[in-house]
This record gives sequence, C-alpha cells and structure tokens, in this order.
Amino acid sequence: MTIEEQKYQPINSEQDDLEAYDKHEIDAKFKDVNIVLIGVILVLLIMVATLIIDSFHINSATYKEYSEKTDLINFLKESNEELLKENKNNQGLIIEQQNQILNLLDKIK
Repeated sequence: MTIEEQKYQPINSEQDDLEAYDKHEIDAKFKDVNIVLIGVILVLLIMVATLIIDSFHINSATYKEYSEKTDLINFLKESNEELLKENKNNQGLIIEQQNQILNLLDKIK
C-alpha cells in the first residue's frame, strides 16, 4: 500500500459510524479552509488600509482647520495692533487739541 492509498482514521477509530478520509479529501478540506482564511486576512488588510487612509484624511482636515484658525488669529492680532496704534495716535491728537483750546481760552481771558 502506497502513501497515497493509505486511509487516515479519525482518533476514535473504535466507533463504527465514523468514516475514514484519504489524503486527497483531507487536502481538499484544508485547501477550502485555507482559501477562507486567506479571504478573511485580505478583508482585514483592506479594512486596516482604509482606516489608515481615513486617518490621514482626518489628520489633514484637522491640520487645515487648525492652520485656518491660526491664520485668522494672526490676522485678528495684527488688526488689533493697528487699531491700538491708531487709538493711541488719536488720543495724542485729542490731548494736543485740548491743550490748544486751553491756551486759546487763557489768551481770551
């Protein structure tokens, strides 16, 4: 009897209702299981790749929002500084005009 012709018995060979499997049947069953496992692994890899790609997209969107907010804050800061300078200049002009008015009032008296 060659190896190809040998029958593989289940562990409980005492039971009469258990059938014997030959090597080709066992190989076919393992091949089916291997195909299913490879399919599951491929699906999992695709899912992980999708998650990674989505995380890059979310990170870039978050960075874009952050940079837009940072630009807006910088713009507001610069405009506030300009307005503060104008306000200081206007206060200086008002004080100078008040002094001129007081001088004129003193001359009239």
